[in-house]
Amino acid sequence: MFSLTHKERKVFLLVGVILLLGVFLKARKTNPSTSLKTKLSSAVLLRIEKDPFSPRLPPQKKEKININTASFFQLQKLPYIGEKIAQRIIDYRRRGNRFSSLGDLRRIKGLKDKKIKAIAPYIVF
Repeated sequence: MFSLTHKERKVFLLVGVILLLGVFLKARKTNPSTSLKTKLSSAVLLRIEKDPFSPRLPPQKKEKININTASFFQLQKLPYIGEKIAQRIIDYRRRGNRFSSLGDLRRIKGLKDKKIKAIAPYIVF
């Protein structure tokens, strides 16, 4: 079949190893694997946050949440704020908008005066 010299085999092997390493690094970059511990803790936290029977106590009055930087889960800790409204707030911010007053919250579908007054003591801008 093929008759390769010792030097040619080394070069061929080196090129193969480099190609495999490149494929491995590309796959790892596009789909980074996380440790099993991280995956499990994320799954447990997500389940706790989505549990409709877990108590959702509003934050203490001295712990105010910045409405412009709060995460999805932090927003859900506010009274009357569920998954849908939290996602609408985040979508509003992703479009390049910021909240500067309570009146700005009226732009979010589902946030009326009653809910805005209820969350007012727990948020900052």
